[in-house]
Amino acid sequence: MKKKLYGSLALAVAFVLGATLVQAASASGPSAQDQSSPDRAPVTLRAMGKAVQKVRVVSSVDTQTFATSIPTLLVGANTTIKVTAGARAFLDMRFAAESECYNGVAGNWCVVEIRVDGTQANPASGDDFAFDSSDGTLGDYWESHAMEAWTKVGPGTHTVEVFVYRVGTASFRLDDWTLTVDQSAA
Repeated sequence: MKKKLYGSLALAVAFVLGATLVQAASASGPSAQDQSSPDRAPVTLRAMGKAVQKVRVVSSVDTQTFATSIPTLLVGANTTIKVTAGARAFLDMRFAAESECYNGVAGNWCVVEIRVDGTQANPASGDDFAFDSSDGTLGDYWESHAMEAWTKVGPGTHTVEVFVYRVGTASFRLDDWTLTVDQSAA
């Protein structure tokens, strides 16, 4: 008799506990689907490559400073990728650097773009990708920043380059940078 009572009691506790957990999970907030704006669906870009076949790495410890709103090639931050005839490649590109975006007004920002054959790689957001920003003071100080971009390319020789510029009046200083390109079959 005691075994039946304890078994029934354990079952009842498990049921109540399970119902409470389900209720708590649903009350913790809206799902990702519920959070999207009814006016605009979120845009997500997706791509896949296979196993990495080649890796290209270019680095520099030389400081370069820019004070232009015209996209300018970061000296030395380029490499070429070769894709054999009849093939396609997926390129996953990363850029990391010691960065300082300074002397501008608050709200100015500094941009880094990774381009393949002159076209900005995904996410191709123009000057909307702030690599660093100015707080409106003379000394923003150095930080380490990084970004990642990707694209697919067809057969031939392709050039990967890093361009930099500012939005506003800030100066942009980069140092100790590395550009890495992983190439895989698309």
